[in-house]
Amino acid sequence: MNNRWQFPQGGIDENETPYEALLRELQEEIGYNDIEVLGEFPEWITYDFPKTKSTKMYPFDGQTQKYFLVRLKDDTMIKLDAYEIPEFHKHRFVGYEDVFKRVTYFKRRVYRRVIDYFIKEGLI
Repeated sequence: MNNRWQFPQGGIDENETPYEALLRELQEEIGYNDIEVLGEFPEWITYDFPKTKSTKMYPFDGQTQKYFLVRLKDDTMIKLDAYEIPEFHKHRFVGYEDVFKRVTYFKRRVYRRVIDYFIKEGLI
């Protein structure tokens, strides 16, 4: 989706754990996976894609995702062109409230639920 901010995300390959997928997807999307996992959302979250002509998500109806809270190391160098076909054009670190101004509308409720959980657990 153009001009929208989102957390790094991706699929889980066959015989891969969610943690292994996390490391692989971070490497693919930001060129870096030397992280500290601070927390894991305790449930899988499912949401539907909006049913509009302008949203081309076919053949998918939605996604089921697992969320982790991670900390990048201080010397992290984000490298969006680490793979042959970059998945993102640019990156930006944003504060909590700014997330909801930048993320696409159909992910806002999910992101708020996940972030509020990590706040409640004292991780943010």
